[in-house]
Amino acid sequence: NTGTWSDLDDAVTLTARYGTVTQNNNGTWSWAGLAPDEANPIAVTITATNADYSVSTTSFTVSGTDAPPAVSADKASVSAVENNLASNTGAWSDFDDAVTLSASYGTVTQNNNGTWSWSGTAPDEANPVTVTITATNADHSVSTTSFTVSTTDAPPTISADKASVSGVENGTVTNT
Repeated sequence: NTGTWSDLDDAVTLTARYGTVTQNNNGTWSWAGLAPDEANPIAVTITATNADYSVSTTSFTVSGTDAPPAVSADKASVSAVENNLASNTGAWSDFDDAVTLSASYGTVTQNNNGTWSWSGTAPDEANPVTVTITATNADHSVSTTSFTVSTTDAPPTISADKASVSGVENGTVTNT
């Protein structure tokens, strides 16, 4: 916040009950301080005291708004063989509220230490998936982070019903 101060013939000293007030020689002042929790606004009083110890005050209220949660992914993209499990990890935090995490695809597990882990089935290699992890705090503020899940082709499978077959020399032998 900003304002003005003056005195006809005495030096003036400005003080703030909260935060820091800067007194400028041109008769202006500026104030700076940390925003409080959104539930607890703070009344700030700026006091002007002159050399004769006369006092004048002005007051204003400082309110805070909710800081959204933070969420980040450790990897911008992950890859797995199609139809197998892919995974990623990351971190979440909030200044003062409980947080709930959700995933747009797959499953996210929220750990109490501020980390999360995600797993999901890797899609067909022609269709990579963008996964969005959403962090919502108790005040309904939201933050997101996204990463891509790409896939490598699963090789074809082949097997024989029998490990070995035998037949008469120069005769036909089969295995299915």
